[in-house]
Amino acid sequence: MTQRQIRRGLRDVVIASPRFATAPLVRSWHLRWGATSAEVAAPMAAKVNETTAFRIKGFATDEWLLWEKPASTWSWKLTPLEGGRTRLITRLKQHNDWDSPAMALVTVILFEFGDFPMMRRLLLGVKARAEAPGTDRIAS
Repeated sequence: MTQRQIRRGLRDVVIASPRFATAPLVRSWHLRWGATSAEVAAPMAAKVNETTAFRIKGFATDEWLLWEKPASTWSWKLTPLEGGRTRLITRLKQHNDWDSPAMALVTVILFEFGDFPMMRRLLLGVKARAEAPGTDRIAS
């Protein structure tokens, strides 16, 4: 790693720290971040399989994608809007095995504190690339 990469990584940690620390205070907001009531109430993914890493469970081109692993699913859905716009909705669903409380607690902490800033940054990056001039479809 170069000094520049190290500085950039440290800067990202410092910038994300307030979000990480305040995540429990805004949990109800970040569980719905930008989602409509209809989107929140929509059906989720089917039960997971016996894999250890996310695998594609199903998809419909230009509509939705579902990844799954034993205790979680991650879904992505594109919803057409008026004016040629599109809304991207993503959801993570995690099952915590409280028969192993230490592991379940670590998972909850990672999801509640670490996942929100990561997901927000990821979605803002997707939005920026999708709205960039000359962007009319995903390059293959």
